[in-house]
Amino acid sequence: MAKISPVARTKAVFKKRGIEIDNAQHWIPFGPTDPRRIKFNITGMRKDLFGIIDLIAMCPGSICGIQVCGADYAAHDRTMLDSVHSYRWLKSGGSLELWGWRQIINPDSPTKQKKWTPRIRVYKLEDFEGLPF
Repeated sequence: MAKISPVARTKAVFKKRGIEIDNAQHWIPFGPTDPRRIKFNITGMRKDLFGIIDLIAMCPGSICGIQVCGADYAAHDRTMLDSVHSYRWLKSGGSLELWGWRQIINPDSPTKQKKWTPRIRVYKLEDFEGLPF
């Protein structure tokens, strides 16, 4: 069975709900002499929109910026809360969510099979009160 990325899982949920969604991140390839390619042995990197958004969904009444992750939920949550762009996105009228995918035991399964389940945080302006931006 092919491994499905957290981004693909999230897109599938929104598409199943009939909500248009698309990528907001892009791939930046490194040239053959790029120091990052040589030092880290990587061919490029992904860049999120404003450093915080992987996907954009056209939700009813709002545009929704979505950050997606796997096991490193806490680090992504901290990044979202530390970013002035998160605050500005919300002030501009958009909604902002973090979807962290993990496998949990399916309580309906007699064999205790695990199923992929998102942990979802919806950010509010109040989350940014007292921050210096």
